[in-house]
Amino acid sequence: MKINIGSFPAQTILKKGGMGRAGWRSVPERMKFERIKPGVLFRTPWHKDRLFFKVPDPQPWPELGPCSACGTIAVWNARAVDGDHLVHFCRDEEVIPVKVGQ
Repeated sequence: MKINIGSFPAQTILKKGGMGRAGWRSVPERMKFERIKPGVLFRTPWHKDRLFFKVPDPQPWPELGPCSACGTIAVWNARAVDGDHLVHFCRDEEVIPVKVGQ
């Protein structure tokens, strides 16, 4: 699967000492999940060592109904990079975009 890394202004990238696992760098600005474009890598404030990406075609699970926190019917709207399993993020949930380092 092809993952679009996206583009971020150079001044928002952390210095070399702030590099994370596997050569990716955090972009310190938090943003709402709904503003992330499909395919862009991101992490969460509570799982800083795990990467996720937003899927272009969210998958509902009718048996579960809508999310109890946000009400969206598209339950599976992101995928974990390490385990390749579907996960859900609420639209207003804060995430941190990342950029792949050199």
